[in-house]
Amino acid sequence: ITVTRGLMEALQDDELEAVLAHELTHIINRDVRLLIISIIFTGMIGFAAQLVWSSLRYRLWTGGGRGGGKRDARILILIMLIALILWLGYMATMFTRLALSRRREYLADAGAVELTKNPDAMMRALLRISANDHIAEATDDVSMMCTANSHRFLGVFLTHPPIEERLKAIADTMNIPIPTLEAEKDKNPWDR
Repeated sequence: ITVTRGLMEALQDDELEAVLAHELTHIINRDVRLLIISIIFTGMIGFAAQLVWSSLRYRLWTGGGRGGGKRDARILILIMLIALILWLGYMATMFTRLALSRRREYLADAGAVELTKNPDAMMRALLRISANDHIAEATDDVSMMCTANSHRFLGVFLTHPPIEERLKAIADTMNIPIPTLEAEKDKNPWDR
Protein backbone atom coordinates (compact mmCIF):
# COMPACT_ATOMS: atom_id res chain seq x y z
CA ILE A 1 0.00 0.00 0.00
CA THR A 2 1.40 3.36 -1.01
CA VAL A 3 0.33 6.63 0.60
CA THR A 4 0.86 9.98 -1.10
CA ARG A 5 2.07 13.07 0.70
CA GLY A 6 -1.17 14.82 -0.23
CA LEU A 7 -3.23 12.13 1.49
CA MET A 8 -1.05 12.23 4.61
CA GLU A 9 -1.41 16.02 4.81
CA ALA A 10 -5.16 16.02 4.12
CA LEU A 11 -6.23 13.37 6.64
CA GLN A 12 -5.94 13.15 10.39
CA ASP A 13 -4.06 10.17 11.81
CA ASP A 14 -7.16 8.11 12.64
CA GLU A 15 -8.62 8.84 9.18
CA LEU A 16 -5.39 7.76 7.51
CA GLU A 17 -5.48 4.59 9.61
CA ALA A 18 -9.03 3.93 8.37
CA VAL A 19 -7.99 4.41 4.72
CA LEU A 20 -5.04 2.05 5.18
CA ALA A 21 -7.34 -0.49 6.86
CA HIS A 22 -9.73 -0.16 3.89
CA GLU A 23 -6.91 -0.94 1.45
CA LEU A 24 -5.60 -3.74 3.66
CA THR A 25 -9.08 -5.27 3.64
CA HIS A 26 -8.96 -5.31 -0.16
CA ILE A 27 -5.74 -7.33 0.15
CA ILE A 28 -7.14 -9.67 2.82
CA ASN A 29 -10.28 -10.31 0.73
CA ARG A 30 -8.16 -10.88 -2.41
CA ASP A 31 -10.24 -8.39 -4.35
CA VAL A 32 -7.58 -7.81 -7.00
CA ARG A 33 -7.46 -11.52 -7.82
CA LEU A 34 -11.25 -11.67 -8.06
CA LEU A 35 -11.38 -8.64 -10.36
CA ILE A 36 -8.59 -10.02 -12.56
CA ILE A 37 -10.52 -13.26 -12.97
CA SER A 38 -13.64 -11.31 -13.92
CA ILE A 39 -11.61 -9.22 -16.40
CA ILE A 40 -10.23 -12.41 -17.98
CA PHE A 41 -13.73 -13.82 -18.48
CA THR A 42 -14.93 -10.50 -19.87
CA GLY A 43 -11.97 -10.50 -22.26
CA MET A 44 -12.57 -14.08 -23.38
CA ILE A 45 -16.22 -13.43 -24.18
CA GLY A 46 -15.35 -10.13 -25.87
CA PHE A 47 -12.64 -11.84 -27.96
CA ALA A 48 -15.09 -14.56 -29.04
CA ALA A 49 -17.63 -11.89 -29.97
CA GLN A 50 -15.02 -10.04 -32.03
CA LEU A 51 -14.07 -13.26 -33.85
CA VAL A 52 -17.69 -14.00 -34.75
CA TRP A 53 -18.26 -10.38 -35.79
CA SER A 54 -15.12 -10.43 -37.98
CA SER A 55 -16.28 -13.68 -39.56
CA LEU A 56 -19.70 -12.17 -40.20
CA ARG A 57 -18.23 -9.03 -41.77
CA TYR A 58 -15.88 -11.10 -43.96
CA ARG A 59 -18.77 -13.29 -45.09
CA LEU A 60 -20.83 -10.21 -45.94
CA TRP A 61 -17.91 -8.51 -47.70
CA THR A 62 -16.98 -11.48 -49.85
CA GLY A 63 -20.58 -12.31 -50.69
CA GLY A 64 -20.69 -15.57 -48.76
CA GLY A 65 -19.50 -18.91 -50.00
CA ARG A 66 -20.25 -20.93 -53.10
CA GLY A 67 -23.51 -22.73 -53.36
CA GLY A 68 -27.16 -22.02 -52.75
CA GLY A 69 -28.53 -18.76 -51.50
CA LYS A 70 -30.98 -20.37 -49.08
CA ARG A 71 -28.22 -22.23 -47.22
CA ASP A 72 -26.05 -19.10 -47.11
CA ALA A 73 -28.92 -17.05 -45.69
CA ARG A 74 -29.46 -19.57 -42.88
CA ILE A 75 -25.75 -19.59 -42.03
CA LEU A 76 -25.67 -15.80 -42.09
CA ILE A 77 -28.68 -15.63 -39.72
CA LEU A 78 -27.04 -18.20 -37.42
CA ILE A 79 -23.78 -16.24 -37.31
CA MET A 80 -25.67 -13.00 -36.61
CA LEU A 81 -27.57 -14.70 -33.78
CA ILE A 82 -24.35 -16.06 -32.26
CA ALA A 83 -22.73 -12.62 -32.56
CA LEU A 84 -25.73 -11.02 -30.81
CA ILE A 85 -25.62 -13.57 -27.98
CA LEU A 86 -21.86 -13.09 -27.54
CA TRP A 87 -22.17 -9.29 -27.46
CA LEU A 88 -24.98 -9.51 -24.91
CA GLY A 89 -22.79 -11.87 -22.85
CA TYR A 90 -19.88 -9.47 -23.13
CA MET A 91 -21.98 -6.54 -21.93
CA ALA A 92 -23.42 -8.63 -19.08
CA THR A 93 -19.95 -9.69 -17.89
CA MET A 94 -18.67 -6.11 -18.10
CA PHE A 95 -21.57 -4.77 -16.03
CA THR A 96 -21.17 -7.66 -13.58
CA ARG A 97 -17.46 -6.87 -13.19
CA LEU A 98 -18.21 -3.21 -12.42
CA ALA A 99 -21.03 -4.13 -10.01
CA LEU A 100 -18.68 -6.57 -8.29
CA SER A 101 -16.11 -3.81 -7.89
CA ARG A 102 -18.72 -1.54 -6.29
CA ARG A 103 -19.83 -4.29 -3.86
CA ARG A 104 -16.25 -5.02 -2.82
CA GLU A 105 -15.92 -1.35 -1.77
CA TYR A 106 -18.70 -1.84 0.78
CA LEU A 107 -16.89 -4.93 2.07
CA ALA A 108 -13.62 -3.01 2.35
CA ASP A 109 -15.38 -0.22 4.28
CA ALA A 110 -16.83 -2.80 6.68
CA GLY A 111 -13.41 -4.43 7.04
CA ALA A 112 -11.80 -1.09 7.82
CA VAL A 113 -14.36 -0.43 10.54
CA GLU A 114 -13.79 -3.93 11.94
CA LEU A 115 -9.99 -3.51 11.96
CA THR A 116 -9.88 0.00 13.43
CA LYS A 117 -13.02 -0.13 15.59
CA ASN A 118 -13.51 3.50 14.54
CA PRO A 119 -16.41 3.97 12.07
CA ASP A 120 -16.35 7.73 12.62
CA ALA A 121 -12.80 7.97 11.27
CA MET A 122 -13.72 5.94 8.17
CA MET A 123 -16.69 8.18 7.45
CA ARG A 124 -14.66 11.38 8.00
CA ALA A 125 -11.96 10.04 5.66
CA LEU A 126 -14.56 9.33 2.99
CA LEU A 127 -15.98 12.84 3.40
CA ARG A 128 -12.54 14.46 3.12
CA ILE A 129 -11.49 12.40 0.12
CA SER A 130 -14.79 12.97 -1.69
CA ALA A 131 -14.56 16.72 -1.10
CA ASN A 132 -11.14 16.73 -2.79
CA ASP A 133 -11.58 14.21 -5.59
CA HIS A 134 -10.83 16.61 -8.45
CA ILE A 135 -7.28 17.31 -9.57
CA ALA A 136 -7.21 20.60 -11.49
CA GLU A 137 -4.61 19.76 -14.15
CA ALA A 138 -5.51 16.07 -14.52
CA THR A 139 -6.47 14.53 -17.85
CA ASP A 140 -9.71 12.55 -18.21
CA ASP A 141 -7.76 9.28 -17.87
CA VAL A 142 -6.33 10.34 -14.52
CA SER A 143 -9.68 11.77 -13.35
CA MET A 144 -11.30 8.37 -13.93
CA MET A 145 -9.03 6.94 -11.20
CA CYS A 146 -10.47 9.30 -8.59
CA THR A 147 -12.84 7.70 -6.08
CA ALA A 148 -15.87 9.69 -7.17
CA ASN A 149 -15.47 10.47 -10.84
CA SER A 150 -17.85 12.67 -12.77
CA HIS A 151 -18.35 10.29 -15.72
CA ARG A 152 -21.68 8.74 -14.79
CA PHE A 153 -24.26 6.96 -16.89
CA LEU A 154 -26.99 5.58 -14.62
CA GLY A 155 -24.21 4.45 -12.29
CA VAL A 156 -23.40 1.34 -14.34
CA PHE A 157 -19.87 2.38 -15.27
CA LEU A 158 -18.80 3.44 -11.77
CA THR A 159 -16.11 1.39 -10.05
CA HIS A 160 -16.96 2.82 -6.61
CA PRO A 161 -20.43 3.37 -5.14
CA PRO A 162 -21.41 6.97 -4.41
CA ILE A 163 -19.88 8.31 -1.18
CA GLU A 164 -23.33 9.12 0.22
CA GLU A 165 -24.37 5.47 -0.06
CA ARG A 166 -21.13 4.27 1.55
CA LEU A 167 -21.58 6.72 4.44
CA LYS A 168 -25.20 5.68 4.89
CA ALA A 169 -24.23 1.99 4.93
CA ILE A 170 -21.66 2.53 7.68
CA ALA A 171 -23.93 4.83 9.70
CA ASP A 172 -26.92 2.47 9.45
CA THR A 173 -24.85 -0.61 10.31
CA MET A 174 -23.15 1.00 13.30
CA ASN A 175 -26.28 2.96 14.31
CA ILE A 176 -24.40 6.27 14.50
CA PRO A 177 -24.93 9.63 12.76
CA ILE A 178 -22.84 10.68 9.78
CA PRO A 179 -20.19 13.10 11.08
CA THR A 180 -19.65 16.62 9.81
CA LEU A 181 -16.23 17.98 9.03
CA GLU A 182 -14.93 21.00 10.87
CA ALA A 183 -13.94 23.93 8.67
CA GLU A 184 -10.34 23.71 7.54
CA LYS A 185 -8.28 26.85 7.98
CA ASP A 186 -5.40 25.95 5.70
CA LYS A 187 -5.37 25.51 2.01
CA ASN A 188 -6.39 22.23 0.44
CA PRO A 189 -3.20 20.09 0.12
CA TRP A 190 -4.36 18.66 -3.22
CA ASP A 191 -4.41 22.13 -4.83
CA ARG A 192 -0.61 22.38 -4.77
